[in-house]
Amino acid sequence: MKISIILSGAEGVIATIAQSVCEGAGRACGANVKIMPVDSIDADFVGDSSLIIFGTSSNAGDCAWQLKDFFNTTNLRLDGKIGGVFISENVPSSRSEITELKVIGHMVEHGMLICPLRVSRSLPCINFGSLIINGDPEKLKAQAIFYGENISAKAYKYFYNVCEVQ
Repeated sequence: MKISIILSGAEGVIATIAQSVCEGAGRACGANVKIMPVDSIDADFVGDSSLIIFGTSSNAGDCAWQLKDFFNTTNLRLDGKIGGVFISENVPSSRSEITELKVIGHMVEHGMLICPLRVSRSLPCINFGSLIINGDPEKLKAQAIFYGENISAKAYKYFYNVCEVQ
């Protein structure tokens, strides 16, 4: 199974988080995972992906403009693919959920199937995706790996009806 992780930018916290999400996603069922910034997407890889995870920062309750532009202008066929989202924010707030819901709205508009997860284990979380709050790097990494493992296992189970995360 192929998994695309599309980021609003190639650097910073989102790129660091994406590496851990990628690590977790690759662990679950041996998925082939590729991270790419939204401005240099591998269209063939995305086209072959069963799961697409979007990563963005939250800015006043909205996602980065690069990701909004992608959703507004893309010609890629996203329908029927499972979609997930993770965001980073300096502090938890209701704007975080608004940001995730806006990204989810874009995914739904493109016909994607949404895979909301409750990521818990005493880590900061919300119901729609994974919220990464700047703080302890080891907790951030653990949360991102956990999110990657679980969303990829759900996608694999959906498409192939096998594979469970322990």
